[in-house]
Amino acid sequence: MLLLHIPPTYSQILFLSPPQVVTSTLKDMREEEEKTLAQIVDRVEKHGMERARLAKELGEAAGEPDPSLGLVQLERLLRHEVGGLRARKEERMKEVLEFKRQDKAVCRQMAMEPFAISSTNIPSPEQFQALKKHLVSILMFFIKIFYHNLN
Repeated sequence: MLLLHIPPTYSQILFLSPPQVVTSTLKDMREEEEKTLAQIVDRVEKHGMERARLAKELGEAAGEPDPSLGLVQLERLLRHEVGGLRARKEERMKEVLEFKRQDKAVCRQMAMEPFAISSTNIPSPEQFQALKKHLVSILMFFIKIFYHNLN
């Protein structure tokens, strides 16, 4: 005797009338659409919050997206904006870490305390400018001492 394994959903369909099959299929499609919509809404919320957080860290204004965009287009736009903001954050952190490394090296040579700035969080634009000014002033002081010792 040959037994075929038929999945339960298919075996149930065999015993349904055509209107019941259509109704069941439409119900399944609606549930799948609702699940997909909920996932898209969750991603829009997640990307929106991350976009706001990154923009705040970078000191940029996070404008409001076009209200005429559909949900899928909005999710795509926010995802791409978050990607760009992440790239700018990484670039800014590279700059900060390089300036911090230079500041530490110069301060070590001059037996001074380096500028206190976080290595993990993006500094505000004002803190970044203060780090640059500190490094320039230390280098100017270093140059003055160097020329003074030459004479």
